[in-house]
Amino acid sequence: ELAPLPAAASAPVASEALREKLLPVLAAWQKDAGFPGATACLVLRDGSSLELAIGTTERAGQTSMPADARMLAGSIG
Repeated sequence: ELAPLPAAASAPVASEALREKLLPVLAAWQKDAGFPGATACLVLRDGSSLELAIGTTERAGQTSMPADARMLAGSIG
């Protein structure tokens, strides 16, 4: 049986707190791995979503990575 969902009114606060915790983790991963940029999206149990972006869209570093950037999936070589 699934646990009841929390009240929707608390979702924005929880998302901001989560963003503040996860963005430095994503930034550290980017720095350690050396990739130019990344995006991440989470859907929380209450149905709210959280989008994160770090870095740039290309190695030249001219354009900041937007959270809604399209990312290639699969093997690129």
